[in-house]
Amino acid sequence: MSPHKNHPVTVGALVSLSLVLFASCGERYSVSENITEEPVVVERSRKVDMLFVIDNSLSSSSPQSLLTSQFAELVRVLRETPGGLPDLHIGVTTTDLGAAPYKIPSCETQGGDGGRLLKGADNNCTNPVGQNYIVDITPARCTVERDNEDQRLCLHHNCTAVNCDPALFPSGGGDNEPAGLQLYTDENGCPRCRNYDRESLKAVFMCL
Repeated sequence: MSPHKNHPVTVGALVSLSLVLFASCGERYSVSENITEEPVVVERSRKVDMLFVIDNSLSSSSPQSLLTSQFAELVRVLRETPGGLPDLHIGVTTTDLGAAPYKIPSCETQGGDGGRLLKGADNNCTNPVGQNYIVDITPARCTVERDNEDQRLCLHHNCTAVNCDPALFPSGGGDNEPAGLQLYTDENGCPRCRNYDRESLKAVFMCL
């Protein structure tokens, strides 16, 4: 077929399309004038739950190293928030769901990690204690006096181990925090309820 025979068809299609667009643009849509403005107060939450899903295949060692090296920076930024470090829950799992029926290095386990929260290879990490996720939260129902010029710093508090009791953190008819949390004072003099001991937050995370 020659190019000259195609030309009228193309022009006709363009004309038809133009007419459709013209008709569409010519339509008027009414906008309701009954608009009511109501202010909505959004409360800032000091609860931060983080789930890290790690690609633990042999080809991802470089991104894993980058993550562990930047974790301290993440914690530093969180400490800079008003009121200091928020309540933290941190868990780690992997993308390994097994590779059956194939045999692939690093994917030998039947079903892989199955999306479960991990506590290191073969669950061999000492911390966190009692759970497979990190808990680092502010004690409940006690008074903490902070520095007026630097809210990250705590000058005084009357918190005790009792203020880490799970019954003081109710949610949905049950306890929102696990039992066994211990009271610690962080490097800024602030009280924290934790499920890890004798290691920094970064060290605990790196083991996971």
